Amino acid sequence: MAPTAEPPPKAGLARLSTDAWAALLPVVRRALDELPAGPDQPRRGRLRGTSTGRLAGGRGRQQLENLLSEDRELWDTVLPSLPPEVVTALAAQADDGAVSSGDRPQEQALIELRRRADRDRDRLRAVRQERDDARRRAEGAEQREAATREELAEVRARVAALEADLTAARGQLADAAVERERAVARERRRRDAELDELRTELRELRRADEERRAREAQERSASAAQHEPGRPTSEGAQPRRPGGLRPGRPSRLPEGVVPGTREAVELLLHRGRRLLVDGYNVTRQHRGELTLEQQRNWLVQALANLASARGVEPTVLFDGEVASGRRAGGAGRGVAVRFTADGITADDEIVFEVESTDDPLTVVTDDRELIQRVRASGADVIATHELLWLL
Repeated sequence: MAPTAEPPPKAGLARLSTDAWAALLPVVRRALDELPAGPDQPRRGRLRGTSTGRLAGGRGRQQLENLLSEDRELWDTVLPSLPPEVVTALAAQADDGAVSSGDRPQEQALIELRRRADRDRDRLRAVRQERDDARRRAEGAEQREAATREELAEVRARVAALEADLTAARGQLADAAVERERAVARERRRRDAELDELRTELRELRRADEERRAREAQERSASAAQHEPGRPTSEGAQPRRPGGLRPGRPSRLPEGVVPGTREAVELLLHRGRRLLVDGYNVTRQHRGELTLEQQRNWLVQALANLASARGVEPTVLFDGEVASGRRAGGAGRGVAVRFTADGITADDEIVFEVESTDDPLTVVTDDRELIQRVRASGADVIATHELLWLL
């Protein structure tokens, strides 16, 4: 609240410029509306009802100047809200001696008003400076926000494009996977058909070879009968196979020979008997502590010794390929070593060998499923530990 001071003289108010007076009028009108205008203050009531245009100049202004210079209560109400330009003008009049030098309270009040106006101007400049700084910061923030939005839009566009490319790539990959499966299925069917044809052809060749050997054997028997009178030649007579076995598939052991005994095994492994060995089924049970290569070498060597001692014709089958990546061929010394192709097991190869011939043969394995399959085709079977009796 500004300090209370005497109203300025009428001459001082009359010296105010038109702009300063125009700035002062709204403040005075509000003060007139706030203060009472009773019978003791008739001029307040008259001037309150006078229009602003009439108070801006001429007689209306002179009447308002007289009232302001004489009505201390009105001046005290106006004083706190004086516009800066009015305070500056009144203070300048005080500095120029326009106000009486003997009226010290009024002079002090005007000086204080000028100081307050200066402070207000300083605060106004500071506020404007802050406003300008805030505006610049806001503009900078808006620019950064706009740049960020543009960058975000670009990123979203790139992401959308990448997602579209990814979707397309996934579709192509799915199509390729389907086509690959179809191609694999076609190739598998083609290979299976070729393999069936080869198996059929091999079976026919082996049967033709067996028929040829049977005819040759009959011819030899007939020739021997002509040179050995008294030898039975009737069709009803059944020649005995080596070791007392009766012909047929499976082989029939002589009476009194119990299957699974050493005597039965020796009869089934006679000279000329083909022997199919389930390789890893033997080695992993009886030489599992060795590496796979050592297991194979041990079994092949043992079968070579067996072939030399008993005249059997062993073929050993292993799953897959050897560790070096190359297929093993024959092992020499009467033992055939074979590795199965991809997708074919040793069990399948053994069943194929059994089904492709009518000759008696013996399978060595402990695999129950394989035993059932080969016995259904008439093969003889001995267990792996029974083979070890003769190795």
